Amino acid sequence: MEIKVNFLDNLRLEAKFDEFSVIADQPIRYKGDGSAPGPFDYFLASSALCAAYFVKVYCNARDIPTDNIRLSQNNIIDPEDRYNQIFKIQVELPDSISEKDKKLLDYHLCSASFNRRSGIGGVIKLAKASRSIMLSKL
Repeated sequence: MEIKVNFLDNLRLEAKFDEFSVIADQPIRYKGDGSAPGPFDYFLASSALCAAYFVKVYCNARDIPTDNIRLSQNNIIDPEDRYNQIFKIQVELPDSISEKDKKLLDYHLCSASFNRRSGIGGVIKLAKASRSIMLSKL
């Protein structure tokens, strides 16, 4: 996929690919206009959306309703080094989902995230109790 970027006014950017257009900006505190999410915000959102996609596909294939499944992502920044960050994805699964499916969701979510993210110098840890994935700088 080719992505073309146009430089707009001030710090605004436009990425075009396929039939889509994505506008990015910087917050006012970084001299942007705050008119759109920043590029790194899109990166963070894409991680959560990819994880949610894998959960959705798994559940759809097994006729498991996703109404009561919740997925969230938190970006935890080291106050001493803002480049040292942990991306924590948590999936809340209802009791109605079998233990077998919970374990398989854990496995598939961790495997998909590891394969996709391994190229950016991170490590992923899966915490079984909270069903969370953490990606941190090595």
